[in-house]
Amino acid sequence: MAQFDLQKLLTIISNDITTAVQAVYKDYGLKTNSDVVKSVHTKIQNDRLKVYAFSYIQNIEKGRRKFSKKLPIGEVLQFIKKSGMRPQGGMTINQLAFQIQTAIFENGIKAKPGIKNKSIEVSEKILLEGLKNMFTVKIVNNQFVVGK
Repeated sequence: MAQFDLQKLLTIISNDITTAVQAVYKDYGLKTNSDVVKSVHTKIQNDRLKVYAFSYIQNIEKGRRKFSKKLPIGEVLQFIKKSGMRPQGGMTINQLAFQIQTAIFENGIKAKPGIKNKSIEVSEKILLEGLKNMFTVKIVNNQFVVGK
């Protein structure tokens, strides 16, 4: 039976999963430079592969109802600064933040249902493909034999 490096296999699979989950997020309309897309990463610990992303993805999946609780103005200001938005026409950054807060309050945010499940589905598919390409399974004398 051939020797293999599990750590190397997990590294290859983890890179593929990170890229694929980011592509799912982009397919759902998230911008490449958004914090959510950039937050996708994997960690290999004790021969286990874990996929991480901002928990905010749950909010994106559910959206935000019209006239629900207003977003904290501090979060809106932080968003404006991170995204590089600039107030125009003599407007202050606080006035811009208030307009964005009000627009979200009055219009809500459209949900992107299925984004989380699609991410999991893509990750599982890549993991299974990676394992399938690494191993062959034969039945010898009514026993499973795993090899390369």
